[in-house]
Amino acid sequence: MEKYIMVIDEGTTGTRALLFDKDFNIVSQSYEEFTQYTPSEDKVEHDAMEIYDKTIDMCKKAMAQAGAAPEEISGIGITNQRATTVIWDKETGVPLCKAIVWQDNRTADRCAQINDSEWGKKCKQATGWTVAPVYSSLMVEWLMKNNEEVNRKLRDGSALFGTIDTWLVWKLTGGKRHTISYSNVSVNGALNNLLVNTEEETLLSAPEFLPELCADKRRNVVGIWTPPLCAEYNTLAHSTDSQKAADQKALQEQIYADSLAAIKEASFGTLLVCDPFAYKALQEHGYPKGKMVYYLDVIR
Repeated sequence: MEKYIMVIDEGTTGTRALLFDKDFNIVSQSYEEFTQYTPSEDKVEHDAMEIYDKTIDMCKKAMAQAGAAPEEISGIGITNQRATTVIWDKETGVPLCKAIVWQDNRTADRCAQINDSEWGKKCKQATGWTVAPVYSSLMVEWLMKNNEEVNRKLRDGSALFGTIDTWLVWKLTGGKRHTISYSNVSVNGALNNLLVNTEEETLLSAPEFLPELCADKRRNVVGIWTPPLCAEYNTLAHSTDSQKAADQKALQEQIYADSLAAIKEASFGTLLVCDPFAYKALQEHGYPKGKMVYYLDVIR
């Protein structure tokens, strides 16, 4: 009988696995840090295979603490460290290089070049962001220019790109699903947040290696979970770790159901967590009134 929900919290410095009961009480949890690589002052990297292995270990430990069998887990959710970029071989499932972490600053000069151009202005208008090193697309561009194997395999279709959620979902579904959540793709630099469409002008010139977009909501089922962690055909969903508070997530669900009701309930200074469709609905009804800064997840 299904008793538990598993959550993988894949942070920047460590991995946590939690088991909740059906009343959302924490039954067990396990946490360990993973290695931080800093080859130079402007570079921060992770070993994606270490993260995956640590994920499996933490999930097994949480299950052992609770005495939980795979068939007792009804589903799994993943929350992750956002824009960290992983490139891996599609056939072997092995990363082609270290993952570039969202904190990495190696593309700062490229960002300055873009922001000073007309394209930079268009990027800000389309995405709501000034181009910054956190953009995954800039990390991919840097790797394609500086790593011959990455460049060749991305161009010939034998490698895939994703953030940490993409990587874990792909591994945990045995390579069956190559997906990314909207709030994670919002920091890729290749998505037009208002139109929900890839830009004609994009840093990623070979979009076939990009993952499939999945909405950030409760019924976001992206694949099956492979044994021995959980019974086959259980649901697997992913979101982002930057949605910090339960009231923000609840407000997001309200916006899906009734955009107008949600904004009327919001007080001055409230951060509204909404997707591009909800924002369009608000505009059609004359909102926002006055100045409103909008974004998919959090205002930086």
